[in-house]
Amino acid sequence: MFGLRIRYLSFFFGLVSVLSFFNVIYSYYLNLYLNLNTYYLSLITSLIIALLFYKLDNKIIKVSIFEKILTILFGYITLPIVLSLPIYFSIYNITFLNSFFETLIININQINN
Repeated sequence: MFGLRIRYLSFFFGLVSVLSFFNVIYSYYLNLYLNLNTYYLSLITSLIIALLFYKLDNKIIKVSIFEKILTILFGYITLPIVLSLPIYFSIYNITFLNSFFETLIININQINN
């Protein structure tokens, strides 16, 4: 699939699904049922993408630098899309583009600190 090493991305989507599962358990524990359906949506979406990327991995032995850069760019675009779903479907009236850039800004701020 375009020379992308998507098995690496499946690990990160699996990590997002585990953290979404913890978010669901946290919401049940504290009786916060308001945004629970958004956490379920991000859990299911990230789990499906993780399993899909794990199964679709191609078996290229030697990976070029261009394929590595493509994989990083693809991950930099797709991970915030999944992470922005709870923000978009929350009770606040936020557009998907705003929630996408909010997720990107949060990721950049965590890297800089």
